[in-house]
Amino acid sequence: MLQTIICKKVRKYIDEDANEKLAEAQTSSKLGDALEANALKMISVGGDEKSRIDVASIFDSSLASKFFIDFRLKEHPICHENTVELASWGEISYMGQGDTPFGPVDASWPGKSPFKANVVDSVTSKDSMIELVVSDFLPNSLLYHAYVQRFIKVLLTPRTKGVASFLRTTCEGSFCISDLAPQLAEQYPNSTVELAMSATRAPAVLFSEKNGGTISVSMGGLVVVFAVNGNHRRQVIVVDLDVVADARLSIQGHNVSGSVELRKFELKRRTGTVDISDAEIDDIALLVSQLAENLLNGLLVNGMPLPLPHVLRIKDSHINVLSRRMHIQVDVDVDERRLSKLASQTFFKTPQFSDVNLSPIRRMVRPVPFLEGRQQISQFNFNNWSTDSARRIFR
Repeated sequence: MLQTIICKKVRKYIDEDANEKLAEAQTSSKLGDALEANALKMISVGGDEKSRIDVASIFDSSLASKFFIDFRLKEHPICHENTVELASWGEISYMGQGDTPFGPVDASWPGKSPFKANVVDSVTSKDSMIELVVSDFLPNSLLYHAYVQRFIKVLLTPRTKGVASFLRTTCEGSFCISDLAPQLAEQYPNSTVELAMSATRAPAVLFSEKNGGTISVSMGGLVVVFAVNGNHRRQVIVVDLDVVADARLSIQGHNVSGSVELRKFELKRRTGTVDISDAEIDDIALLVSQLAENLLNGLLVNGMPLPLPHVLRIKDSHINVLSRRMHIQVDVDVDERRLSKLASQTFFKTPQFSDVNLSPIRRMVRPVPFLEGRQQISQFNFNNWSTDSARRIFR
């Protein structure tokens, strides 16, 4: 009788209460919440504290707060022995409105199906606890909508941490922008400089198998240079920017590391009051490309923290960049105590599980955290189970 009552109650909690909770779950999330925006704030580039650049400070904060990732399922889950496969849309759009003018590409599993016995990945020859296939539709949808909403822009001023000494027309014992363009010092001495960059087309990301797996990024932009002296701010030069970069990534512990190569970095003068020749612009482009490449590689050498749930710890990982998709394999340790507390906070706050005066049946089906500090069932009572012992234990 006890078993029948317990099973009936558990079925009710799962079929009604748990499903009701799941039905309340959001199908989209702010990009900042999904990626734990604090991870970006942890990234800085440079040597000593004064010269470090806070990466998060140069990007528009709206990218994290006004863009949503759609993780609705695009097909029914597939369940097999010890395995479940979920396929989500993964579209990132402004305020979750969607309407991306292009669709996702092939995101099939590389060289195997995790649901067929004795079929092993031809690349890594291993099965992993968690496997993800991410198409380049995900970053491209973000970049498209960010471009349409005019969020792809960067403004560097003397107030930007780490670049104040560089943005001066008069160099005082340190490298500054006048070392690249001496004409600035001649025409605008003792001034500060502001650099404003905005995209002129939606940046594009391409995942490919070349050179063992490469992520290519193409971007076009406009760079405007302002000279500032006191309350006077004057536009001095406008140049077009065209960039193509290749990146190779790997996971080391809880960080993403790798290397970047700028295959193309072109500057073309459009307008301006500073007299700079095309040859001088080419020299500036070469030097700036080397500085930018070193900056990016310095960022990746230090590693960017992975925004992982706190209940997971990475044991082993592998990234395999394929044609139009990326295959990520991870083995993890699970912090069972944190996961149990998270489950109790999420699913077990219904009246059935949160009553102060618990019945014996409810005590039995409540999760482990609720039993902490309560009387535990001894091995003797398990071995000598009876109605009387049940009354004593759950009294």
